[in-house]
Amino acid sequence: MRHTTPYPPARPQSDQTGFWTVVTMRVFFGILFVLVLDYAVDLGTSPALLCVTMAVGVLGASRLAAGRLTHLGFVLLLGALYALFFFLFEIVSPRLYVSEQVFKPYVLARHAGLGLAVLSLAALSTWCFWRLKQALVFELIALAGLSVFLLAGHRNYRFDLVKTINNLAWYYNLNPLTVLVLLGVAIFLGLSGYFFATTPTSKPDFSRPRHVQILHRGPTNYFGAIILLILASLLLSLISVDTYRRHRVTATLRTQKGVGDTHKEGLSPLTFQSALGSSNQPAALVRLEGDYRQNPFMPMLYLRESALSHFDGRELVAAGPGYDRDVSRTKPSQSYSADSDTTLDFRIPVTQSIYLLTEHNLAFGIDYPIYITGLKLPTTSSRFKSAYRVYSMAPAFGLDEIKNLPVGDPRWSPAERQHYLETNPDPRYHDLAERISADSSTPVEKAFAVATYLSKVATYTLTPHHQVEAGGDPVAPFLFGDNRGYCVHFAHAISFMLRSIGIPARIGTGYLTDLSQSKDGHILLRMSDRHAWAEVFISGRGWVPFDVKPEKVESHAETPVDLGLLEELMGLLGPSEEILPKNIIDDEARVKDDTGFRLPQIKDLTLPFALLLTVLVVVKVYLLYSWRLPGGPEKRLKRAYRGWLVRLHDAGIRRGYGETRLEFDKRLHAIMGITLTPTTRVLNAANYSADSGEVIDIPELHSLASTSNQELKRLPWTKKVLSLINPASVFAQLGGGRW
Repeated sequence: MRHTTPYPPARPQSDQTGFWTVVTMRVFFGILFVLVLDYAVDLGTSPALLCVTMAVGVLGASRLAAGRLTHLGFVLLLGALYALFFFLFEIVSPRLYVSEQVFKPYVLARHAGLGLAVLSLAALSTWCFWRLKQALVFELIALAGLSVFLLAGHRNYRFDLVKTINNLAWYYNLNPLTVLVLLGVAIFLGLSGYFFATTPTSKPDFSRPRHVQILHRGPTNYFGAIILLILASLLLSLISVDTYRRHRVTATLRTQKGVGDTHKEGLSPLTFQSALGSSNQPAALVRLEGDYRQNPFMPMLYLRESALSHFDGRELVAAGPGYDRDVSRTKPSQSYSADSDTTLDFRIPVTQSIYLLTEHNLAFGIDYPIYITGLKLPTTSSRFKSAYRVYSMAPAFGLDEIKNLPVGDPRWSPAERQHYLETNPDPRYHDLAERISADSSTPVEKAFAVATYLSKVATYTLTPHHQVEAGGDPVAPFLFGDNRGYCVHFAHAISFMLRSIGIPARIGTGYLTDLSQSKDGHILLRMSDRHAWAEVFISGRGWVPFDVKPEKVESHAETPVDLGLLEELMGLLGPSEEILPKNIIDDEARVKDDTGFRLPQIKDLTLPFALLLTVLVVVKVYLLYSWRLPGGPEKRLKRAYRGWLVRLHDAGIRRGYGETRLEFDKRLHAIMGITLTPTTRVLNAANYSADSGEVIDIPELHSLASTSNQELKRLPWTKKVLSLINPASVFAQLGGGRW
């Protein structure tokens, strides 16, 4: 019996190894922290200088902590360092430069001061790490708090306020919410890795400098750790996916000023909740193929993607396919064609090439699309998600020319006309509309009067905070209350009031952009350009927008278009080339997509297969060679024996249920001429001996391993190959295999 302690005493060499391992890990994570912080807030000093000071602080404090220096001595040492800095950069340095270089000592002092601050922070945290047992916990809490602080600007889905998320999303061509979730996962993994890397099996405890102790842990279960890591990864993946799915819809709506991009019968893509979060995230690049000087809304341009005309008792929602036939209802990847409406006058063809920078569920374009087809993406950049071309019959009449025209389509049936007149039963809508339009003589003039009234009294705000009961009218608190709201409130208010006085109206959704911020016919659309507006059908002209332009603005997310980004995107475009659909009939609008079962393609199976293969290889390598990892001799002997049985198991020679090790060894010798008896006897002695001491040391372990490996070389080459490629032992281990 060599010793009776539950764990072998740590040798000085292993102490030093553990000490420098921790120091190295702290230097690595410290440098990583500096680089991430510099990327997030731009510290203004060379990252290389800050990384060097971080490393010096960790190394210096680690050496001091291992000595006999007290807490007071360490604080005095830091104070002396700051006194030296003050003397050099505040007293000596300014006297070394002439008047023409008066700012140079100031700049040097600022850079050196930041370097000294990083060094002090690294040294102080490292000193506490070695001298205070709770220091690592406080470090993790501080790092987690700092991460939350740096990302706090993105509360309420404000991806545009702090540029970190938007920059990463733009650089890697991802959705900002995806980047935020991945960043959260990265922070969690980083903190977990830091915690794991700085808590080795034996960590010197310098809290009592004159009596250095070694903090021990129990034997490490590496296989259990791997299983735990896999389970934790799966749990983290599930949490991340669930978080993304739970917030995706809300994030999309709030970054689009409450205007979504879906069209499902009976549903609305709009929200009356707070629109806080409207962002200037780039959404699409539109190229007008020619002039459109006849635009009646110049300098503004409406690009419609959907229309809401069915009143569900609370708000306007998408109607069935029998209504709003001028809306394509197609995805950007689908083709669409429609006959031109010959009853509409003063319209001209306008062609637009649209390159999407974010995912869209619906294709949009100017007014009345008659043809939509896909475009090939530029090969010079991966910024664009998809591209398509729209041929529209766009309005080319003046707004003054329509004031005396009748409203409604004479081709409508009574049911269709009633569809566009059904409105909120609250009589206040009718009373207010009659009072506003009392001085107007024609329906179109009444519509203009209602829009003008709301433009004067309404206050545009992204946070109206109206209290609406479940199933209640979300428009009434705005129109008959404080008049505070955004485009969703304005569009519903106009539509309800116009319908109440017999004027057919609906809501259009899509984008509203300012052409004065375009360049050479190219328009950069942003999420903040998402918009909803009211429309009236005027005989011979079609659906015409009647929009609110509020004179009072409380809060908004509008900023000028980034012309530099616009020019960059313009430079990525070349001559647009149309894509002929593989099956034109299937891509036509109002034809159901093929949702039948299809066999997965090879590319869909590549990643899952690669992940499965990687897991199998890693687990099998661990089973075969884990005996070389650190541990006591007896524990390593058990791992080695398991590795030999794994080879035999995969070669088709398996230990039977209830068969002892010696019985299996005799059977193995009888059929293959291989014996593992010396190893088996030592292993049985270690497991069943009443003596608690060790029965083997490291040299004996290596001797037994060498002998057993020589024995296993007697296997036929066919069984060696089978043992190499067969994953049966991995599944046996996962199933609780007995070795």
